[in-house]
Amino acid sequence: MILGSAASAALFSSLSPDQVYAQGIASGDPYRDSVILWTRINPPSGLTDGLAVHWQVSSTPDFQAGAIVASGDVQTDSTRDWTVKAEATGLESGAKYYYRFIVGDVISPAGETRTLDSLAESVRLAVFSCANYTAVPSFYAYDRAAAINSVKPYDAALFLGDYIYEYGPGGFATAEDSVQLRGFSPDHELITLADYRQRYAQVSSDPGLIALRAAVPMIAIWDDHETANDSWKDGAENHQSATEGSWQDREAAGLQAFYEWIPIREPSQRQGLDAGSATTPLAQGYRSFSFGDVLSLHILETRLLARDKQLAYPDAAAVQQRIFAILADPGLIARYATTYQLTPPSSSSDLSGIQAFAQALASPVTAELVQATVLAAYADPNRAMIGSTQLGWLQQQMAASQASWQVLGQQVLMMKMAVPAELLLNPGNPAILAKYAAPLQKLASGTPFASLTKAEQALFSETTKIPYNLDAWDGYGADRERILQSALSLGKRLVSLAGDTHNAWAGQLSTMSSANAGTTAGVEFATPGVSSPGLEKFLLGADGYLRSAFAPLDGLDGLFQSYVSGLSYADLNHRGFLDLTFDRSKIQADFQLIDSYDSISGLPLWRSERLSATPDLQLSPATSSLASPLPIVWQPGWQELDLQTGVVITADGRVTALDPLDYGAISNQGVLLAGVPVIGSDGNDQIDAAIGARIDGGA
Repeated sequence: MILGSAASAALFSSLSPDQVYAQGIASGDPYRDSVILWTRINPPSGLTDGLAVHWQVSSTPDFQAGAIVASGDVQTDSTRDWTVKAEATGLESGAKYYYRFIVGDVISPAGETRTLDSLAESVRLAVFSCANYTAVPSFYAYDRAAAINSVKPYDAALFLGDYIYEYGPGGFATAEDSVQLRGFSPDHELITLADYRQRYAQVSSDPGLIALRAAVPMIAIWDDHETANDSWKDGAENHQSATEGSWQDREAAGLQAFYEWIPIREPSQRQGLDAGSATTPLAQGYRSFSFGDVLSLHILETRLLARDKQLAYPDAAAVQQRIFAILADPGLIARYATTYQLTPPSSSSDLSGIQAFAQALASPVTAELVQATVLAAYADPNRAMIGSTQLGWLQQQMAASQASWQVLGQQVLMMKMAVPAELLLNPGNPAILAKYAAPLQKLASGTPFASLTKAEQALFSETTKIPYNLDAWDGYGADRERILQSALSLGKRLVSLAGDTHNAWAGQLSTMSSANAGTTAGVEFATPGVSSPGLEKFLLGADGYLRSAFAPLDGLDGLFQSYVSGLSYADLNHRGFLDLTFDRSKIQADFQLIDSYDSISGLPLWRSERLSATPDLQLSPATSSLASPLPIVWQPGWQELDLQTGVVITADGRVTALDPLDYGAISNQGVLLAGVPVIGSDGNDQIDAAIGARIDGGA
């Protein structure tokens, strides 16, 4: 049974909008003529019948009858967790709209959305990943993006996965700094559909996320934690079938909850090559969005459709197993003794000789197993990340696009991230860190590379480097190479956007094929985590040690940038998000980073580090703005400055909006330019500092 309007009005009459729409409203997957609208109704206790929810789209914020351009009714009930998803069609391209929902007589807050522009001059994206709810008291990155959007609007907010985490208490201990404040809902690891729904409800109650989702259309795709850590097509590292049931059931539950709670198009609502039907699997999340001739955004699915199981470097058990195999084979004993100039045991009864030989084998066997893993990761043609079907779709989309930039919105690092094996296999070891930092300090002091010792020069050799993350594209080199070669053959400028690592990176995408190895095929920007900790916690103390003992190095950031070929930027210590502006001839990437926290309010102090990419796929060095607000210098002709709304009124009545980013301002308690000093006003001018607070500029 579906409750009609009269019954709904009676049922909800005593409830406020904040109670009914507790997780806010959202829009997503914009096209030039349509957009998906979303909300969730918080049902009164005891409600079992379905509801009809009305939605409206207006060209003006007042929702006058003549301004409403689209409307409709959507039915919801407990079978879809009371979520509401509607497609508003017949809209104009490149237009801003306002939308809202009505159930009974309770009207939701109004949201803003926009359609894609067929004639875009520039495109702005906010990029997010890895939002662990218990890691911080609030999702500050979402607050910051919403504040920026209010003065410098984004065309879309791009969510690249790990929108939720499946862990219960202790599952991700380094991300539980605020667990006493935030807690887990449910209070255990997510397994069932009900579990995933509860976690989405909890995460979606964050005020910053509510504000951002209401103001900017979302484009989202899952990574692994929307199901379970390090997932692949047939399982996950954090799934044990013996105690947690079928992987297929868990995957289906995670995907269903994602589609219920995120304004993503169902396959049957997609257009062109993306279009599917009611029978298309939900895991087929790849789809494209055209932002005029500036960029085409291709969302990839890298987890559940085609990904083969992740490789792993050998552990002690694997090394021991290989040594046992060698000791059991006289031919192998002879070969290893000759190859590595080792003394073999004199006989099968020479126990001390066998023990000494086994100990001597540990190092070369480890090296061999590591090398075999790297070879499989880089070159095995049968290892798939996205598979042939999705690759064919991507090739068709890129070939048909005339946009300046072909942008991949996907989850894991695509650039080659090879680091010296000794550093990777001895993580955080001070002696090893010092060994690799010492030549960098010499170089920083002006010592030419040629003047380093031979041993120091050898530390930079590519032959000693191995991928640092086999869950990323480095573990699926053949699939990556197919994409890079496709972009080159089509003459396309490729840009990869990634998340997953919780750290900020930027670098070049280079080929590995023997035919054109080392050719730059694109660039990559990887967003830091919204809240999940990065390498600064996994290599606890390493960054501080390097900054103290080797000051010119810039800690772990400098170590990675120096030893990873093609890496232009790294920040391994700060959380935040990525602010991107594209035009036809340039990409401007602003890494929005939490620099520190105010000692009184506890609120974050932000800084921005800017890079740019040119059409020839070159990346500029990063420049950083100060965390402390820069002053507003009073200009001739100004009469009134309103710090609350961020506008200037001149003597002739003109109104000009100031960009908070120009001053490093942090919106706080409704004041857009909070904390910004004002200097240079010497007349009878007026400064509105906050509601009811005015300062005479001439005083």
